[in-house]
Amino acid sequence: MIIVINATLAGGASMGAAANLINWPFCAMIVGFVAGMCATLGFSYCAPFFKKYLRLHDSQGVQYGFGWAGIIGGIVSVISCAMAEWNF
Repeated sequence: MIIVINATLAGGASMGAAANLINWPFCAMIVGFVAGMCATLGFSYCAPFFKKYLRLHDSQGVQYGFGWAGIIGGIVSVISCAMAEWNF
């Protein structure tokens, strides 16, 4: 259940910066899906790796749920601003 919650929060966090710039719902769904997959894969595969080899423990998945989703949201925001400037 924690993976579903992290994926949902990651989708919302990734769309927070570019929510007013995206005109098509399909684009928002793609961004949310990519952020949710990054959060899910990060929590499932990267968390054990970081815990075992780097001794970093992220019990709530904040790095995967909000950190990577924020990076994705920033990239989408830059792309959305560029597309709005070019009048696509």
